[in-house]
Amino acid sequence: MRLLVLFCCLWLLPGVASAAPSVGEIRVVSETWTRYTQEDGRGVAWDRLRAVYEPAGVRLRIANEPYTRAVGLVL
Repeated sequence: MRLLVLFCCLWLLPGVASAAPSVGEIRVVSETWTRYTQEDGRGVAWDRLRAVYEPAGVRLRIANEPYTRAVGLVL
């Protein structure tokens, strides 16, 4: 019986994953850190985020804000 339930769950799983809405854009906000999150959109952190999300078709909206405002934009 457990094997049957496991088989049914695995069989239905791809349909559930494909039914999830796709994310077209993510807004990323951070303080300005030299070499990591520069205001011009360059930096190690921004490059890594682009390397992960852009191949999947997700566009990043990058912004630099003071810490308090950045935290407020998340909540």
